[in-house]
Amino acid sequence: MKEVARIGPLEVVEKLAGKKAFLVCAYLEDEAFKQVHLPGAISMIQFQERLPMLPWESEIIFYCT
Repeated sequence: MKEVARIGPLEVVEKLAGKKAFLVCAYLEDEAFKQVHLPGAISMIQFQERLPMLPWESEIIFYCT
């Protein structure tokens, strides 16, 4: 299995500013998302709804706290 790449906060900010990535909160519960929501992030539910429409080359950054 391929190891998941980890990136730092500054790289995340750069990718979001350049609209080069989606930031997704990995929690399924809406209450958890509200508690740990980061600026620019979407919930897992929103991500699942948008997934069929995302371009294949989209970079997706998941986070959990």
